[in-house]
Amino acid sequence: PAQRSPYMWPLRWTALVEAKSLAYTSDEVQYESRGRVWYMLDRNWKRLDTWYQRGVQRAVGQGPCDDPVNTTGGILACRRDGPVNSTMLHRGSRMVFINWGADNKIANCSWLDMGVVGNIRPDWFLDDHGAVTSVQYLGDSHVYY
Repeated sequence: PAQRSPYMWPLRWTALVEAKSLAYTSDEVQYESRGRVWYMLDRNWKRLDTWYQRGVQRAVGQGPCDDPVNTTGGILACRRDGPVNSTMLHRGSRMVFINWGADNKIANCSWLDMGVVGNIRPDWFLDDHGAVTSVQYLGDSHVYY
């Protein structure tokens, strides 16, 4: 239904990304990362290469954690500081986490099944259709509401 919408995602795109996560009701950055993301939405594929991360990550679908942080409520929190060279592949409901060694060979690899969670549909636009989400795409920015 959104094929003619000016707000529809392109089916294939890539971007350099810089993410900063804030605690609820705070302006203090809790976690930040930098990398490059690729989307192939016609195949429901995503790839994210990360080369910098710092802070405590609290996220659904995050990679394995070597340094967990104790939190209340059973929320997974992981301290992620220092150099990183990792790739996350999201294919349908499966997420694969690859950490690269200094020789550019796979140092370790793991995966998890996200169940019914997949990548964001390419035809989401600002209306009352589709499933619940906290993020919708509008032009060249995300709108939170």
